[in-house]
Formats: sequence, C-alpha cells, structure tokens
Amino acid sequence: MECSKRSSLLALVLVSLCCLASSTDISHDGRALKINGERRIIISGAIHYPRSTPEMWPDLLRKAKEGGLDTIETYIFWNGHEPRRREYYFEGNYDVIRFFKEIQNAGLYAILRIGPYVCAEWDYGSTLAMVTIAIILHPIIQTVQNSGQKIGLAGNLKQPKWGHLKELHAALKSMEKSLTYGEVNNTDFGNGVAATKFSYNATVSGCFLSNANQSSDATLEYQGTKYFLPAWSVSILPDCKQEVYNTAKVTTQTSIMVKKPNKANDEASDLKWSWRPETLGSSVRGLGGNFTENKLLEQIITAVDESDYLWYMTSVDISHKQQMTLRVNTTGHVLHAFVNGQLVGSQYGPNGNWVFVFERTAKFKAGKNHISLLSVTVGLKNYGARYELEPAGIVSGPVQLIGGNITIDLSTNAWSYKIGLDGEKTKVYLDNPDRKWYSGIIPTQRPFTWYKVLMLYCDAT
Repeated sequence: MECSKRSSLLALVLVSLCCLASSTDISHDGRALKINGERRIIISGAIHYPRSTPEMWPDLLRKAKEGGLDTIETYIFWNGHEPRRREYYFEGNYDVIRFFKEIQNAGLYAILRIGPYVCAEWDYGSTLAMVTIAIILHPIIQTVQNSGQKIGLAGNLKQPKWGHLKELHAALKSMEKSLTYGEVNNTDFGNGVAATKFSYNATVSGCFLSNANQSSDATLEYQGTKYFLPAWSVSILPDCKQEVYNTAKVTTQTSIMVKKPNKANDEASDLKWSWRPETLGSSVRGLGGNFTENKLLEQIITAVDESDYLWYMTSVDISHKQQMTLRVNTTGHVLHAFVNGQLVGSQYGPNGNWVFVFERTAKFKAGKNHISLLSVTVGLKNYGARYELEPAGIVSGPVQLIGGNITIDLSTNAWSYKIGLDGEKTKVYLDNPDRKWYSGIIPTQRPFTWYKVLMLYCDAT
C-alpha cells in the first residue's frame, strides 16, 4: 500500500513536470547525448532548491546561465517532501514544481534526480522511500563536469572559480561540433605531454594539449607553433592554432579578502538574545510515548528522519531504596539519562568515535522507577562501503542496572519510544505571542534550553 501511494505521488510530480516541457526527442548514440537528433555538449551544475528561498531562485539561475551552464540538476529531497509517513509537503522552498518552472523560464535544461538517496551533506534523503522509478523525461541531460561550488548559498559569485570556469564552458561550447562528431587522434610526446585532436569534415577541428607532469612545466612545438604548458594543465585550442584557455592560467577577476579588526565580540554584545526551557516533564517521567517494543531499537530507522532526538523510556521495580549504577552501551552520538525525572548525566562520543559506554550512579527508590534515555544524532555518514548499515542510538544495548553483586538487564524490558523534542513538535522557533521567551541575563551551560536572536544579514557582493 505504501509503495502504491509513493508511486502515485511520484507520478503526480512527474506529470506536473512533463506539462512544463515542450515535445523534445532525447537520445544517446554511444558518443553523445542527442537533442532532436543533434549531438550536444551539455554542461550542468547543481542548485538544491531547499537550500535557498523561491525568491532567490531566479537570480541563482541567471548567474548559473551567465557562467556558461545550460542545465541545472537537483535531487528530490524526500525527507522534506514527506517529513512523516503519508504526509506530503511541496510548499515554500520545497515547491519543486515552481523551481522547475523557474529553470524553464531561464531557458535552461534540467536533470531530475528522483532519489531517494541524497549525497550532499544532507541528513540521508528518505529512508522511507520504497520505490525508485527510472524514466526518460525532457529535459534530462547528462552532467559532464563536476567542478565544485561556483555560487555561494547567498548568491554571491565565488571568484576566480566562477569566471575561470565560465571561460572553460565557452571554450568547450565553441568546439561542440568537432568534439561530438570529429574523429579523434592522440599524439604522445613523452614525459607526460600529449595532444588530442578532433577533426570533423576536414575543415572543423579542435585540440587539447596536456602536461600531466605534476612538477615540471613544458614547452611543446605543435603544428609549427610553440605552446607553454604549465605543470598539471590542459590547454584548449578550438581551431588547433590559438590557445584560448589553460586550466592553470587564471586570468579572471579574483575576490580580494581584506583583513579588518575583529568586531565579532562587539557585535555579539549588541544582539538581543532570549531563551526558554525545553519542556521535559512528560518524557522524563516515561509518558507520551508513540509506541512500545520489548527491545532496544535502532535510532535512524525508528526516527525516520523526523528528528535527531529519540526518547527510550522504561520502568523497573526495585525492592528497596538504594544507589545503583546505570550502564548504557550506545552508538550515540550523545546520550542524556534521567532517573525518576532527574538528569543523572550526559555524555557524547569524542572525535567521531560514536560507540561508547555511559555509566552514572543514581538513587533508586523502593517500588517503580522511571528511566528515560534521550539519544541524539549529530550528523550521519552518507558515503563509503555499507554506510547505510551503520547503526545509531541504543540499538541492542545492553542497558543495565548494577548494585552490589546484582545486575539487572533492562534490554528486553517494555521500552516506550517518543520521537523528537517538545519544542520541535510545537515549532518553538516560529513567532507566537502566546509563547513565553525570557530576556535579560541569558543562562549558559544550562541543558535543554532554546536560544533565539534576531540577526540581519547583508550580502555585500
């Protein structure tokens, strides 16, 4: 049923996108992509729509186009579109249809990366996705270059990279016919120096001269002309005569960093901070759980991208009042432990070593005692072999109480689970006149506190 619902939603998105596109034939003949039967060089760059506002999209697209791109590619960020099972969101900076309309308005092609996986310093992508659909949809174009960020998140140009790559894109586009239709001939001059010539119809040609030596420059005489090739560089000659571009020769504008006095502390002192405590009452008393299992669950799968916080809550009967050690084996990354509503300790895994053992002594009363463990993740691995199998949270434990010669294993207790903090549920970060925020002296080193400040940001570029 879930697969069917997701398939229907994907189909709705794709139909909406298809309505934006005119009838265009897209194919590939083993040499290049073909648009309406013509081989093309397509140069693309990524703009991730959730990372900027809809008002910023037109300007970002304009700068991308000015930089020589003709295609924009983006992931579909499913954990934003489906924050909870069967609850879908396509508004604001998640309005992907509007984003693709802006791409079309800019006269650009687009690559739609349906996912669900997102490899972009993003918290997974949608661990809930049950189906991936492969389609041919105009305009879907092959990315031919991955050259890093050229435009900042605020829309400022990263110079000299933006200008340098703009020149590269123009040089490649000027050679489109010879590169996609020409016959290829390679000449090796030794010591890492080589020439590659693309010849088309005996009249159109383009050449690349390369120096693969990483430490020594070279001078190459080619077809009667001498060319200087810096170490580890490629020169582009669209007519096989005049060099118009070299990867190591940067001639474009460079952003200049001006060192100014550090006024950060002065500016920070002028900021108007306010704060409010996180509401912990029900969670630390073991109440408000979403569901119960007789085992310790893995956090990523259980929280399903809804939050980086997961409560593990249980209770245990103790025969008499005593002090006992609470021991928790966790794959973290952070653990806060409460006994009968009182914080008994916090711990995190240092230096990226997330597997650790939490041990604290706490007072237990005779009768029923409540234990609440708040597990926190602070970033998840998104590459490498079998990364998706690396666990987080208090998966399997064990969780134990140790007093004298007695060890009580709570791992198979009835554990109640609650996803997220109260402030996340109530959207504490939004303005609400009924919500009390405190000003004046701002408490520091106070656990479970929300802080708020109004900052004005100006992009001087």
